[in-house]
Amino acid sequence: MLWACVLLPQLALDGVMRRRNDPDEPLALISGSAQRRVLQAVNPAARALGLKAGQSLTAAQALVSNFSMVEHDPADIERLQQLLAAWAYGFSSNVSLKYPRVLLMEIESSLKLFGPWPVFEARLREELTAQGFRHRIVVAPNPIAARMLANMHDGLSIDCDAAWSICRWNVSV
Repeated sequence: MLWACVLLPQLALDGVMRRRNDPDEPLALISGSAQRRVLQAVNPAARALGLKAGQSLTAAQALVSNFSMVEHDPADIERLQQLLAAWAYGFSSNVSLKYPRVLLMEIESSLKLFGPWPVFEARLREELTAQGFRHRIVVAPNPIAARMLANMHDGLSIDCDAAWSICRWNVSV
């Protein structure tokens, strides 16, 4: 079997950005109690102004007076993952949402339908980008390997157990 791992590192922010009219407007996702509001994620425009994830809202507002804020909504992430899983079922009958911000798809049989991996990968990337989701995609012989490698690589494809056994010795845990 071959498994593709689609890692969506900024899923919450991407979900909010999909609904915005101006993608260049500085935006921060915020969370926390009323006494301790924290920036969860920031878009590139906000980052260019000096805002960063983990920063307190008070510090961010002292640094930049004019940026948009949206409450971080964990339920929105769940809805987005379900949406993306439904999309992934168009490519594979075996889709998993076992890990947060990750789609795992068994793709070996899908290659017969969608072409060799480079063609299939390009299609996945094109569709994810068109939907507004930043992503990393890795293929490995099992879902755990694919998930682990997606933390370190984008575009990596290890298609046999022998290659995986060589690769795993070069990965620090």
